[in-house]
Amino acid sequence: MCSFSISLPKTEAGIRIIPMMDTVYEALKKEYAFQEENGFNETEREVKEMCDYANYLERKARNEGISQGINQGKKIERKEKNIEYVRKLMERLQMSFKEAVSLLEIPEKEIEEIEKYFQS
Repeated sequence: MCSFSISLPKTEAGIRIIPMMDTVYEALKKEYAFQEENGFNETEREVKEMCDYANYLERKARNEGISQGINQGKKIERKEKNIEYVRKLMERLQMSFKEAVSLLEIPEKEIEEIEKYFQS
């Protein structure tokens, strides 16, 4: 979960002096004064929007990963079933490997993978 907060360090050792040019320091002071006058919630809203978007991207990536895993599982299952069907046709009907895959209309790209099984 994404969150945003500004607070003092837990110990004095956490306090840092950051070197910066006077123009940068003045710009930061002006921004602080502006936000102090107009409210800090605009920055909080923007941070929340970024966090919400990051959470959305995380969920999307997780769902895509799950989908890819399911598709890979289905592909493996189909390959295993095709191997079994080819094996049964070869044993029970005395078909050659080529005859069995032709009868089952197995796509050419899958035939190579199945053939490796029977060559081992």
